[in-house]
Parts: sequence; structure tokens; C-alpha cells
Amino acid sequence: MTKQHLPVALCVLNTLISGASEPWDRGLISDHATKLGYKVPRVIDLARVALESLIAECAEHGAVAVVLPSLDHLSISALKTLQAAELDVATVYPEIARHDTVKPGAH
Repeated sequence: MTKQHLPVALCVLNTLISGASEPWDRGLISDHATKLGYKVPRVIDLARVALESLIAECAEHGAVAVVLPSLDHLSISALKTLQAAELDVATVYPEIARHDTVKPGAH
């Protein structure tokens, strides 16, 4: 699959959670998304962007997933909102993913 035809994921973190680890977390989620077979147009900080804006950006970019450092970066209600928007959710720690759009063997 060419890079142009890869499914899109937005990488998401909350810098209030990441703190001094923000640069490390940004690299981790971008690398993890790539490893899962996604194209990543940008990283979004939930400390600066409302959840509604994240969902709008996902629609704008045609994203099918969001990739987070861990579930600590989202509230339970935010996770449910992303799932209700039919966005797949993947995390680096623990390495979990709920996805149907990534090609098999792209781990």
C-alpha cells in the first residue's frame, strides 16, 4: 500500500499528562501509528484543543483512528465519544488497539 493510500490516524496527547515527557510521547505515538500502518498528518494536544475540535479534525483529514500514549490521556467520556464517532483507538502503553481498518500483519 502506498503512503497516499494508507488509512489516516491523528496522534493525540494531553501535555498536562505528558509534562516533561511531551517530546518523547510525540515520537512514541507517531512511531506507533506508523507501525500500525497509518499515515499521520498531525499530532493534537488535548490540553489545547477541545474534544469536539479533535473529532472535527478527524473528519477533515479522513482519519479512521486516534493513537495515544496511554488511556491516561483521555477521560472515559472522551473515549466513549471517540468510539461513538466510529474512530478506532490505539495506545502505546499498554499496547492495545481497536481497529478494523489496518491491514493484517502491519504490526
